[in-house]
Amino acid sequence: MFKIATILLAVASVVGVSNPATAATQGKKLSLSQAWALCKAEIDRTIPRDNHSARYSAGGSCLLKHGYSI
Repeated sequence: MFKIATILLAVASVVGVSNPATAATQGKKLSLSQAWALCKAEIDRTIPRDNHSARYSAGGSCLLKHGYSI
């Protein structure tokens, strides 16, 4: 389980850096609802719905990347 979480966090960080939507918004902080919408779309695209712990971890790290913590 730890290996999976580590791999997912590594992939999420690479995807976050190479994501043009993220790169375009680095100049200003998104609102919480905007950050949540962006993170939810990314998580829905990359992580299966039945993997709850990975989705929670990825969501938390994505929101933290935008300046919000859960």
